[in-house]
Amino acid sequence: MSGHLYLLGRPRALTAGGAALHFPNKTYALTAHLLYASDAAGVPRRAIAEFLWESAEPSVASANLRQLLVRIRDVERAHNVRLFEDDGQSVRLSRDHFTIDLDQLLELTRERLRVNVVGLCDLYTGDLLADQDGEPKFAQWVRLRRTECREAFIASVCRQIEPLPPRTDRTQLFRAARRLIEVDDYNEVGPRTLMRLHAEAGRPDLAKIVYRELKALLTRDLNVQVDPVTERLAAELDAPASVRTHLAAEPRMIAAPAGSAGEPKLAAEPRMSEPPARSSGVPKLAILMPPPLTSDLHATACALIDDVTIGLCRFKGLTVVAPHTAWQLVEEAKQQDAFERFNLDYVAESRLHQLGSEGVLAVKLYSARSREIVWAEHFSFTPASSAQQYRELSLRLMLTLTSRVERAELARYDLAQHPTAYHWYLVGRQSLTALDLPSARRARQAFKAAVSLAPDFVPAISGLARTYQIEWLLLARGDGGLLAEAERLAARAIELDETDARGYRESGICHLYARHYDACLDAYARAEDLNPQHADLIADHADALVHASDPDAALVKIERAIELNPLAPDSYWWTAGGANYLTGNYQASIAAIGRMHNSTPALQLQAASHAMLGEREAAAQCVEQAREVHPEFSIAKWLQIVPFKDERHIRHYEAGLRQAGFD
Repeated sequence: MSGHLYLLGRPRALTAGGAALHFPNKTYALTAHLLYASDAAGVPRRAIAEFLWESAEPSVASANLRQLLVRIRDVERAHNVRLFEDDGQSVRLSRDHFTIDLDQLLELTRERLRVNVVGLCDLYTGDLLADQDGEPKFAQWVRLRRTECREAFIASVCRQIEPLPPRTDRTQLFRAARRLIEVDDYNEVGPRTLMRLHAEAGRPDLAKIVYRELKALLTRDLNVQVDPVTERLAAELDAPASVRTHLAAEPRMIAAPAGSAGEPKLAAEPRMSEPPARSSGVPKLAILMPPPLTSDLHATACALIDDVTIGLCRFKGLTVVAPHTAWQLVEEAKQQDAFERFNLDYVAESRLHQLGSEGVLAVKLYSARSREIVWAEHFSFTPASSAQQYRELSLRLMLTLTSRVERAELARYDLAQHPTAYHWYLVGRQSLTALDLPSARRARQAFKAAVSLAPDFVPAISGLARTYQIEWLLLARGDGGLLAEAERLAARAIELDETDARGYRESGICHLYARHYDACLDAYARAEDLNPQHADLIADHADALVHASDPDAALVKIERAIELNPLAPDSYWWTAGGANYLTGNYQASIAAIGRMHNSTPALQLQAASHAMLGEREAAAQCVEQAREVHPEFSIAKWLQIVPFKDERHIRHYEAGLRQAGFD
């Protein structure tokens, strides 16, 4: 073999001698995709391009793939290795030059017989493609694959260490049990194995400590009891030594899911200690999404947590981290300084557990500084119960955090009478995470189903308006009827509930597209007054201010949005880049674009900024890249659609584009 490719944990590639191979970042996602495709003939290039660049036009995605394969081939030639075979129609893995840790893990975890458990633990160094989430569909794919890998690893280690294999080195079993606990601290096989190993070595006191720690963890986090198998094992620790020598023979192979011993019950009244206020007087909270779970309930639970987060943004006595950043903090939470970097006071963790056809949504709220748990509870979770969970979870978080939060009724819609309508609303929200026509139309059907059951349900009506706006954009702004329908629905949402910011937000977007700038800004001002902590809404307001030719005000807004959503999506930085360009701060514009994960949409702006600074070589490189991605771009076409209010700003941007080399 000529090298090693690592997809688990931080993706990287090494030669056989240990030197780093500098493949483009998307090489690793492509490798994982081909491994899971398991097609000896390869995967069509069209399908790969769509997988890696889901939001791009097909021609653009194909061009991006061609460029990626050229860059990969350059690395291969430089080191005389081969990773992919490409016949111009499809791409497949070349298995002769590289070992791939994911390939080895999948092979070992499929094996039902005994395997080298230490080798298995050494292979699983972390989540698949760690820190590579990308666009919505890819992010969903990789989260599912991460869960599959993690669960396959857990199940395989459980098979190897329970019951205790009689002729396996005990040091290896200790190491495997500890690694299992690191990966899944609620799985009871790891602690049981440690208990048996300590007892076997004549250390029953250490075994009892392991048991007490496990029991405290399950009680504190999930409010459940340990498995009866673990309970019996603990009882046997107090038995005579002659009995303890048989502990390894426990015929349990794989632990039941945490919390499966009996029907979950609501926790007793939580401890309501008064949280200390920040110096600003406003506590800051992040609500983390539940880690991936191979379950149909997972997407619904994530949409619920997202909706609770947005709902809590209404309250001026509370600052809530935006969902985009909260998603990433699930991974960032492993780093010691993550919460401190974002000045968090409180973190609410959620975890979904599947129990047969139903689920349990466990939520715990703790201090980000001391890690002291303020409140923990779990809810029986089904699609039909999600509306009630919205009411209970939102209200509990609000009241637990601070007595100064407005004690208004959170559930202003009678969702208790329409639980299925709320479920369809969550389905619609989930579909809108992808910006493409099929997803928008799926979301529309879900929102329509919600409105048919609850005709005055404003969130679903606002969601419907968003789907028509998206379709109008994706169809090149040609169908005025779509935008008119979006405007009608936004007005209907406002008519039904003037205290809900969603209708005003959709109205603002419609007015911006129609170039009714004053009406647009009025709508955004009203929405932000009602929902002052909603980062995405504030970022939309900033973008509207850019196009309404008020870049100074836009910069104030986008800075506030980034403060609330510090791991901001690319659209925030793009807006910041545009506002800085219009103020003449071209260096700040370039810096903002540099913060984007994918700066391709902003290449024209980046080129114009370099040109205005006299950086002709950098501008020319941006123009070349932009032409590869958007060969049809012309200034004349751009002038027809640009929605700037002030003619001077249009000419300012046009001047930068022309100096950069566009025509």
